[in-house]
Amino acid sequence: MNDAFRRNILELGGRQGAAWLDSIPELVRELENRWCFRSLEPFENLSYGYAAPGVKPNGQQVVLKLAFRPAADGNEPAALRHMAGPGVVRLLESDPGLGAMLLERIRPGTTLASLWSPERDDEATRIAARAMKQLWRPPESAEFEPIERWASAFDRALDTPAHPLPRGLMERARSTMLDLTQSSGPRVLIHGDLQHYNLLLGRAGDWVVIDPKGVLAEPEAEVGPLLRNPLWPPVAAFDFPVMLDRRLDLLAEELGFERGRLRKWAFVSCALSAAWSAQDHGDGWELSLRCAELLDG
Repeated sequence: MNDAFRRNILELGGRQGAAWLDSIPELVRELENRWCFRSLEPFENLSYGYAAPGVKPNGQQVVLKLAFRPAADGNEPAALRHMAGPGVVRLLESDPGLGAMLLERIRPGTTLASLWSPERDDEATRIAARAMKQLWRPPESAEFEPIERWASAFDRALDTPAHPLPRGLMERARSTMLDLTQSSGPRVLIHGDLQHYNLLLGRAGDWVVIDPKGVLAEPEAEVGPLLRNPLWPPVAAFDFPVMLDRRLDLLAEELGFERGRLRKWAFVSCALSAAWSAQDHGDGWELSLRCAELLDG
């Protein structure tokens, strides 16, 4: 496991995080026996969850995922079952109590982010928009939470006197979210974090969605994560505000949604990302905040 992964979990969970890290080898052995696969060395780019490739006796390639906070990440198995079909990674096994999943492995598995360049941004935006449209369908049960519950991140920011984020922006983001949810159109289960790092290239040249959060909202609420990704260092050399406007134009065209409403949801999403980063780590919120500032108003 890489140092960044260990550091992230320790920042999030302290002693509990350390205990969870120490438990991973035993947990992997337990799941290998239960789900009949052999786990290999974990992926190098772990961030906040454990993931390792594996293989079943019949040669099928799989991926084991473990979440440190099962309660926070527990919607993913249910979301994958609800979204199951073309363009979505297949869930093979799950244990929500352990925060464990066994998934099919997408090969070659190249992320849309790794193929991204300023010259290909329009193409990437259209690919993501098509992936969005494949996912959305009405919920079949009440097991998914409404997006309004995410507003608690704004409440925590506003209730913390020394919070690093601008109070006025947090207030506007919370108010905008309230206005949007009160005037919401029909709700579907959205991915909640559909962006360039969560789209993988499959063998047939198709794009496959991974890592859904699974939250109930009108479809317009899906676009925010795409607008603030890939992470800014690759795009720092050119005019990011221009790229934001261009992406909004393309998404409105591809999805058939009103551009102004997409912009408002994107503002809320970027402000939420900044609030979550400040809450979990105390830093790393600057780029999401900058994106929110560009979309504000």
